Amino acid sequence: MTYNSTEVPEDDGWNLVANAYPGVVDWQVIYDDPSTQYVGPQIAVRDESANGSFAYYDASTGEELNGGSRNIAMGQSFWVQTISSSPILVLNESFKTTNSATFLKSDKNTSKTMKIALSNASQRDETSLNITPEATSGYDPGLDFKKFNNDGFDLSTLTKETKDVAINHIGIPDCSESIFLNVKDVTDG
Repeated sequence: MTYNSTEVPEDDGWNLVANAYPGVVDWQVIYDDPSTQYVGPQIAVRDESANGSFAYYDASTGEELNGGSRNIAMGQSFWVQTISSSPILVLNESFKTTNSATFLKSDKNTSKTMKIALSNASQRDETSLNITPEATSGYDPGLDFKKFNNDGFDLSTLTKETKDVAINHIGIPDCSESIFLNVKDVTDG
């Protein structure tokens, strides 16, 4: 963990930490442990399933806001603020609890997807077109995925640069836009 001073206390010392244990850990026990030093008592967890709001827990008062809890789910990341230089936060087995905790994450798919398939008696190939607000009509690394050639026929969509993609994310289209399919190596019959 780090502490960096910007001379604006509310902007200083923020660290994103993850519960790497295969179980729930208790923030209250972690905060109260004498080995935890120069770390504020509050945590915040972003909850994408609640429209990106944050859930909070304050170990100094036991206060829970927006569904926050002292119990941190396995794999859950959380924000904590260090309050001075040389902060120490060590997670160990004794901080695990048998209590349950909800893993706060997105359970919604922000894209609208259409799958298109082409098949015959011996082969099937699919391509997908996804409407994703942050995408472009060009190739978007991290969203679009290149089409690899099959031994038989191939089905793909094309980006505006005419690149074959198996998975194509585009921004919200207007009525004048065209989206092209590419079919290759199809035999008659």
